[in-house]
Amino acid sequence: MNNNGTAMVLASTVFSQMPEIMLSIILYNLLQHFAAGIVDRWIIRTPLPLQYGTHA
Repeated sequence: MNNNGTAMVLASTVFSQMPEIMLSIILYNLLQHFAAGIVDRWIIRTPLPLQYGTHA
């Protein structure tokens, strides 16, 4: 995901006559960021439940 902006600039120059290609690249980029946000929020930042017999 680090080079998405660079890829979109390059694609916009190469595929300037085909806006549907740019739209698919933008939608893919948005989907990728949305999925990364969900993974970050639900999996990485979810606190682990306390085990039985432990104190906070």
